[in-house]
Amino acid sequence: LQLLPLSHISFSLFIGAFSLSATNVLRSSAVTEPKCHKKWLMNSIPVTKVFNSLRGRVYKVSSRANVSMTSIHVRSVDLWWIRRDLRTVDNEALTGACRQADALLPVYCFDPRDIQPRRAAPAGLGVPKLGPLRCRFLLEGLADVQREIRQLQVAAAVAPAVARLPARPLHAVPQAAGEQRDAAPAAALAIEPVHGAPTGVTAAAATRKRESGETANCTSGGPAGTSVGGGSSGGHGGGLVIRFGRPEVILPALLTRVAAHNPQLRHVSLHHHLDLLEESATLEREVAGALRAWGARTGVNVSVHVYWDRTLYHPDDLPYHLYEKASYAVTPPPLEGQPDPPRPGRKSSQPRLTGKENASGDRAVGGKQSWALPPNADRKRFQSIPPVMTNFRKATQSAASVRPSIPAPASLPPLPAPFGAAAEDAGGPTAAAVLTGWDSSHVGRPDGKDRPEQADGGGVNGGAGEELPQHPLSEHAGHGGVTEDGGGLGEVPRTVFEVYDAVDATDALHRLEELVGLDYSRLLPPIDPDGPPAPHEPRTAFPFHAGHDHALRRLKYYVWGHPDGPQPSGAPTRRGDGADVCKASMGGPQPPSLLYFTNTRAQAVGVDNSTKLSPFVSLGCITPRRIHEEVTRVRAAVSRSTACGDASEAEVEDARDRTPGAAARENLTDGSSSITGNSGSDTMPDPAECDWLAMHLCIRDFFIFTVLKEGEAVLDERGIVGRPVSWRRDREVFSRWARGATGLPFVDANMRELAATGWMSNRGRQNVASLLTKDLGLDWRWGAELFESLLLDCDVAVNYCNWCYFAGIGNDPRNRHFKTVTQGIKYDEDAVLSATWLPELAHLPPPLRHQPWSMTEAEAKEYGIVLGRDYPESIVDPTNHVAQLTGTGKRKTKLAKPRK
Repeated sequence: LQLLPLSHISFSLFIGAFSLSATNVLRSSAVTEPKCHKKWLMNSIPVTKVFNSLRGRVYKVSSRANVSMTSIHVRSVDLWWIRRDLRTVDNEALTGACRQADALLPVYCFDPRDIQPRRAAPAGLGVPKLGPLRCRFLLEGLADVQREIRQLQVAAAVAPAVARLPARPLHAVPQAAGEQRDAAPAAALAIEPVHGAPTGVTAAAATRKRESGETANCTSGGPAGTSVGGGSSGGHGGGLVIRFGRPEVILPALLTRVAAHNPQLRHVSLHHHLDLLEESATLEREVAGALRAWGARTGVNVSVHVYWDRTLYHPDDLPYHLYEKASYAVTPPPLEGQPDPPRPGRKSSQPRLTGKENASGDRAVGGKQSWALPPNADRKRFQSIPPVMTNFRKATQSAASVRPSIPAPASLPPLPAPFGAAAEDAGGPTAAAVLTGWDSSHVGRPDGKDRPEQADGGGVNGGAGEELPQHPLSEHAGHGGVTEDGGGLGEVPRTVFEVYDAVDATDALHRLEELVGLDYSRLLPPIDPDGPPAPHEPRTAFPFHAGHDHALRRLKYYVWGHPDGPQPSGAPTRRGDGADVCKASMGGPQPPSLLYFTNTRAQAVGVDNSTKLSPFVSLGCITPRRIHEEVTRVRAAVSRSTACGDASEAEVEDARDRTPGAAARENLTDGSSSITGNSGSDTMPDPAECDWLAMHLCIRDFFIFTVLKEGEAVLDERGIVGRPVSWRRDREVFSRWARGATGLPFVDANMRELAATGWMSNRGRQNVASLLTKDLGLDWRWGAELFESLLLDCDVAVNYCNWCYFAGIGNDPRNRHFKTVTQGIKYDEDAVLSATWLPELAHLPPPLRHQPWSMTEAEAKEYGIVLGRDYPESIVDPTNHVAQLTGTGKRKTKLAKPRK
């Protein structure tokens, strides 16, 4: 009787192990021998295989007696592929990835195709797509999101009982027709059928098993709230994995290493946001295919979950039925004397849709639109997008709603083994060292004699348009084997030159430096991820560092007048905007910059003349809907203040409850006696100012949806309308334009500011683009490629659509030609921009800084300047760029004509 319970336990353990081994045999049979288990169940289980599997399992457990037992229980790993979403707040991919997984593996890949030139010389400029200034901004963003991930992983270890998920479902992009975004949280993850699993098993079934408690609970991220794979439980370690190489090669190699250290791994989920253009959609398909092939080889279930965050309005929420009327109301004018040519990459005409059928041929299900393809792979969906921005904006703002933002998870699951243990090592290798064997202590410029020696086969080579040879982690590409990743987590590179050397883009960087006449090794000091931020160029109009916190402080400063948001009435205002150290200003309250948005947004100089949020949005440090939420809060506060005066504390709490989005609610200042800003309603922005800022977010959406509609046509020489134009390709003239040596001060100052800081005002971008395409007649793609390389806020959709517009080949019927001299006087009356970036003209009075050719001989002798020697003569006739100033509130000045 005393031995009976022990025998029962032994027998139960034997049956359990036997069943688990049989299940493994069936799973492997489903992959390699799909027809071997059609008969009775016992006949389908080879007895020899079962006992061999049981014996091997006992050996594995006994041989790993010195390994943490928690690492054996990792059955599900969620892979967060970080792309242009360097944030933890309002990140649906991250929130979806940490919902039910035992472990989370965040990965960022420096893909050589995202850095090397878009077009090689001589057809293209041959400059890197990711220029040094934006690359540095990217490194700052990576360091910031790495710190955020570590903090959330520490929170999981310190307080495992804290729930980390929002109550409402995520807004994932469905990948199968019939799935609705308002469905249950588990179904909202857009789960695909599992590849590499036994017949009949789906990722949804795997998710249900995880939710039912088969694996670790979602609160702790591991059994009994412990770290997985030796991850730190005391606050050390964590972070993200950083690699150089192609994601379709890197990600399977990382998972191979995870599977080798976690023998009970049964499910892997890939979570990522979608990107634009066909090249991105192709990459996403290749990555998904590589993971499915890996799952088929290893017998691990694989599911793919994609999300959309590029726009203010989600593609599923657009009023396509209203666009059809606007699309046929306004069409681009055809060429004179001949029919409208077919647009590159699309049909010449689109039939009108009827009934409840949407633009992609799908029908509404339950009153809502359902789509069979993700947005960046379904061009038919966007065929009804109006060609004119105004029509799109009016229809969208009248019928579509903005989805609320989601908060950051309270904690994250730990890293899986072996990366959890690697995170605790203090001196892990950099991402470049993982690939090339380069010592990260080398922070000098990696060219010439300072160029580090690479290990055999360790680099990623190949210029633009060439097939990249595979690095050691990609040996298996094209055949069956998988080479294991041998590196640790990898660190954020300290200099941009490490990045260019690792992807073999140093030659492209040299071409860019020769083109703009700068040495970026002198402008960009190394980054210390654990130290204070590196100083900026003192003349820059964008003195900000990348990261979600910096973006949020800048947003709140711009709309509220304070980097921490609305303040109690009468409180002293702190003049800090996230760029500099905040200092108390006792001289009185400062109004928010949004108060003057319509009057200052077109100015050419100043930090607060515009929001300066576009670089943060482009990098993914903050989302458009988070900006929209803050602007909506300001508008609501102004309306309440105007109607009822200053709000009480109870009204603040009521506003908190009514504010859409958890992130917006959390940012309402607790205990404030007023939410009307720093000095009452008299200094709060007018609702029209808030509407103008919201309208610009909608305009950005228009460019992105236009790219989804037109595809690769935005990159074609003939543009969106497919209009053939004979462009000049004069390298010498283009070099003068790129260096800021055209002889037109407003253009030159803007180009020099762009090359040195990565920033240029909106008005400056319009004028320099107009000069290049309308006056010089040079290939607009050269200008677009240079802007793509230099701009901190470069977005391929906004950049190329704007260049098509100024080249006269966009889908807007207007064809504007700017008078650059008049524009400079109108939007920079005192010629501050020229005095800042053109030192040869800084000592001239403002009228002469605008028009140095108008100097008399006496003035030229007085100021000691000779055109052609101290400052270049104008590349075009400057009289063609002078016009009468117009506009309300602008000083009408009679412009001087150039003297012969």
